[in-house]
Amino acid sequence: MKHLKINITNYDIQWTQILRDVEFLVNEWDRLALVWGNGVGKTTLMRMIAGDITEYDGSIDNLWWISIGYLAQIHFDDESRTVRQDLEDAFADLKNMEAELANLEERMAVDDKIVNLSSSGLTGGSREGMDIDNPGFPPAREWQKWESYYESLVAEYGDLLHRFQMHGGYEYHHTVNKVADGLGIITLLDRPLSQVSWWERTKIALAKILLRARFLTSRWANQLYRSCWY
Repeated sequence: MKHLKINITNYDIQWTQILRDVEFLVNEWDRLALVWGNGVGKTTLMRMIAGDITEYDGSIDNLWWISIGYLAQIHFDDESRTVRQDLEDAFADLKNMEAELANLEERMAVDDKIVNLSSSGLTGGSREGMDIDNPGFPPAREWQKWESYYESLVAEYGDLLHRFQMHGGYEYHHTVNKVADGLGIITLLDRPLSQVSWWERTKIALAKILLRARFLTSRWANQLYRSCWY
């Protein structure tokens, strides 16, 4: 069974002891409440389990790689953004791929015009008089080199598109909707962050953690919502 085995023998900051002899086991579907007084190290322990703090005496063993998400104190850097934009940050890698694909498409569209001219018999010709503004082109004069450059762009585009598809690039917008629906915040997606309550912000922060896991369904999120909030 998947589980976490926590064994913190000592953790101190500037000779002030924060934690000592903390030992317990957490199975995959356990629900635990961590109850201590203020300032005794609850947040510190959570950050250790999440991997934010790594310098301590002891060990945290994650058997079979349980996915860990830490819901920290909630803060948004730019509250003019919408809830949807904030949640889509969980897919930053896919958004970067999406932008690069668009860039390659634009470059290939211009290069395609050159290749078509080349295939019309203008091989070995001059670039003078052509209205092309793309500083990314190599300084080659031969049309054959333009064709080779175009082929390399197509190959790069094909490889990136394959990775984008394999990682769910065409589904992540729908995934945001599914998880938001499961957590009861789908009506907030197009609302600015400045217009959501602190209770709703907690759900938004939780939704982002779930989206980073990349394996959730709306049913799973709905079950989590009901078990946590009622």
